[in-house]
Amino acid sequence: MLMRRYKGRHIDSISSGYWARDESDTDYAVAVGRKAGFENQSTFAIAIGDLAGETTQGINAIAVGSKAGQNTQGAFAIAIGERAGFNSQGVNGLAIGIKAGHSSQGESAIAIGDLAGQTTQGSKAIAIGINAGQTTQGSCAIAIGSTAGQTTQGSGAVAIDTSAGTANQPANSIIVNASQEVIVNPKTLSLYVSPIRRTASNSNVLVYGKDKEVNLGFPRLPIYSTEAAATAALTLALNNNVTALNKSGYMYLNLSSTPIASFVGDGIKKVYTISSTINNETVIVTVDQVAATSYDIEIDPVTSAPSIVFDTAPAVGKVININKVSTEQMSINVYVNGTWRKLALTA
Repeated sequence: MLMRRYKGRHIDSISSGYWARDESDTDYAVAVGRKAGFENQSTFAIAIGDLAGETTQGINAIAVGSKAGQNTQGAFAIAIGERAGFNSQGVNGLAIGIKAGHSSQGESAIAIGDLAGQTTQGSKAIAIGINAGQTTQGSCAIAIGSTAGQTTQGSGAVAIDTSAGTANQPANSIIVNASQEVIVNPKTLSLYVSPIRRTASNSNVLVYGKDKEVNLGFPRLPIYSTEAAATAALTLALNNNVTALNKSGYMYLNLSSTPIASFVGDGIKKVYTISSTINNETVIVTVDQVAATSYDIEIDPVTSAPSIVFDTAPAVGKVININKVSTEQMSINVYVNGTWRKLALTA
């Protein structure tokens, strides 16, 4: 085996292998393997393996494995594994695994696992697991688990567990999915968690139990020392955009599981006409399941058909539901100073 230790023009550089460091003219570098560090290997760089760090390996970069960091490995980057960081690995990038961070890995990106962050991994993105963040992972995105965030994961998105956010996960969304069920059409700036065990039928209330489990069930009612304290707490809930709160400020029981009218916003239309007789006291209008209050109800003088008229047109794709409610105010039983009392929920 040919081992060369350079002094003089190449201070303390080491090469071993056919054409290792053959065209490089730097100090304190190491190249071991055929054409390892072959051309333009920078100071303090290390290339070990067949064609490792072959062309333009950056300062303090490390490439270990056949064709690891082969073309244009950035300064301080680390590529370990066959073809890891193969082409254009960014400054401070980390790629560990077969073809991890293979092509165009961004600055300070991390790819650990075979084919993790394989193609066009964004700057500061993290992909851990086989095929995690494999293709076009956005900047600052995180994918942990086999095939998590595998294809076109948006910037700032987070996908945790096998197959979470596998394809086209929107930017700034979070998906934690151990159920193996596909989350359909996730939205940006949204959180999705599956599974969550349901302990009470037809309940969509998140409960944190004594056993530390988060489940869908019915929460324990709080105990209040005075009726005034209970009323204040309920009023606070009403003033925090409760879904069932209507325009007039009352909370009602929704007696209809099916909306009397549904629409999808287009970002332009403000007026939505319905066939049922309604007024502010008998409907709840929601946009993507959030109560709307910036609207009016207008009656056509000729047809008497009512219309919901929004101050601002609902955005494209927003689901608009109009539910009819009871004319009775909703009430709740609360435990006040040792006795149960029935309070009406009014703002």
